[in-house]
Amino acid sequence: MKLTEYIEKMGLKVLIGNPEGLEVGGIYICDLLSHCIGKINENDVWITVQNNVNVAAVCHLAGAAAILLPEGI
Repeated sequence: MKLTEYIEKMGLKVLIGNPEGLEVGGIYICDLLSHCIGKINENDVWITVQNNVNVAAVCHLAGAAAILLPEGI
């Protein structure tokens, strides 16, 4: 499914980046950054409560499609 479809169906807000054309492969939920580096699959949407600059670096390194910050974080 396209990332834009998830954003629309779930009523999400895009903070940075352009989700157009990105395909979602799966969902990965974890808050331990070092664990995520080796476990996130390419094109996964990563759900985490972590909200620092290192999260963006891990997302890029792992090839994740997006980061989803829950609970209004």
